[in-house]
Amino acid sequence: KNQMAEASRVAPYFLTAVLLFGGIWHMNSLRQGWIASARSRSTIKRAGFARFPDLRRGLCRSTSLRKSSFRAEEKGHEVGHQDGRARREPTEQELRIMEHQKNAPKLSFAEEAKSLVTHGNGYGVISTVSSDGYPGGAVVMYAPDDDGLPVFSFSTLSSHTQDLMKSSKASITVQASGFRGAADARVNLMGDIENVTDESIEQKYRDIFMKKHPEAFWVAFGDFAIYRMTSLKAIRFVGGFARAANVPSAEYLKAEADPIMGFADKIAGHMNDDHQDATKAIVKAELGLDCEKAEIKVIDRLGMTVFVSVKQPDETISPPFKLRIGFPEPCNDRPGVRDMLKKMTMDAVQIIKSTSPEAAEA
Repeated sequence: KNQMAEASRVAPYFLTAVLLFGGIWHMNSLRQGWIASARSRSTIKRAGFARFPDLRRGLCRSTSLRKSSFRAEEKGHEVGHQDGRARREPTEQELRIMEHQKNAPKLSFAEEAKSLVTHGNGYGVISTVSSDGYPGGAVVMYAPDDDGLPVFSFSTLSSHTQDLMKSSKASITVQASGFRGAADARVNLMGDIENVTDESIEQKYRDIFMKKHPEAFWVAFGDFAIYRMTSLKAIRFVGGFARAANVPSAEYLKAEADPIMGFADKIAGHMNDDHQDATKAIVKAELGLDCEKAEIKVIDRLGMTVFVSVKQPDETISPPFKLRIGFPEPCNDRPGVRDMLKKMTMDAVQIIKSTSPEAAEA
């Protein structure tokens, strides 16, 4: 009996020791497995790059191309490599392009932001404060008033209208016409959006909305109400890569929308479809670049923004990048833009002929 009692007293300690020893042994086995696996992956990785040196060089070259810059805002050097290789200094041509872009005439941020809102297609994404405190988004129709602030006609049943009844804090994001990606412009207006309850001015804003959206017959329905942005608190503008700013509200309200951007899409489309060779000639005369592709993205009274792919000395084609080409003098109407592009094309041809007759013939 005494022996059995002693065994019962010692048994828990014995089991604990066994479990502890087993756990330590198991963890050590796992650790050895992890180390072996890591060494195996490292070996495979090294072997893969050793076997495919072109892949490694290609990845480095691809990264280098993405980081290289023709943008005016950058300071003319490429980000260095982590493996200790020296940074590549910009070529003479790159320096010349960067200097050209720095001085190229362009709209102010406030003008460009206001032009986007004024000449947009009348659709944007509104963000309101939902009942659970998170922002809720919806695609809505808007029309700009004389100050470039959006006017809306909302169904009283919609979720964003219900949100605005509880909190007027909201924002609307408007994209450039034909928006395709990060290289295209967009602007976000933040402020208070409130119901227009004063009958003496409600019709004024209803007419503003109907002028932008003449097909919106439902505006007259009893369950639709006119809303407008009554105060502008902040503006976030992105004009594409390396062109972004927080625009002061006072500057936005004071700025005038560009008169050309309202119909520029049609001119750009015509040039891209039928006269891309003329655009290539203008870029070549201006910057000495042989373009495989030159697509006009934006035209305003001061110039145009062109997306180009350039023929490289090694006969490869560069990734597309953006260039700003200024007009010799501002244009204020459609005939002025048409005449300016004709003149720039003829001048470009003469410049190319004088420097390279063979290129002019091509």
